[in-house]
Amino acid sequence: TLEFTLEGTTRASATNVDTGATDLYAAFDVAGNLSIDGMLNVELANGFGEVTDPTEQRRRFAAAMDVPAKLPPGLELFLVAGDSVATPQALRVTETGVEARESGPGDGTVLRSSALLDERRPDQRRERLHSPLDWSHVLFLAADHRGITEHPVFIDNVLHFLLESEAPEHASSPEIAGPQ
Repeated sequence: TLEFTLEGTTRASATNVDTGATDLYAAFDVAGNLSIDGMLNVELANGFGEVTDPTEQRRRFAAAMDVPAKLPPGLELFLVAGDSVATPQALRVTETGVEARESGPGDGTVLRSSALLDERRPDQRRERLHSPLDWSHVLFLAADHRGITEHPVFIDNVLHFLLESEAPEHASSPEIAGPQ
């Protein structure tokens, strides 16, 4: 067995309390039956001891969900959403069906706060946005859910971002060979 860090493995149980590490088990093809390019000892599987306590599983899962997403370098995240159509925020089930008990700003299908992944409580709305994603650009339109992509402002902005924005540093135009 190998000692392996628990970071990123929310279900692994710690076998070394001092270091917070777990034992990683791996199965290898030592006979070379599955060798690739003449290499022996191809790894067939790996695993580790699992946490079986549901309370600890829940705690670790919640902690992992609280870690903000890290975008790869150079990746921009664009959000286009509606925010001027009354959108069901709280529903009530009645004998005749489901009806909206409360509405909030959105596009009629998705709430503005849901599109943003806004984690603020209603009493925190005056604070800055708290979202697990670091949005590069956000555009809100006065359109319903299906009408967003048909909205002239959406079309103009997409064309601008695709055609007018600077290309990333790693992108390059192909050289055109011609007579010298």
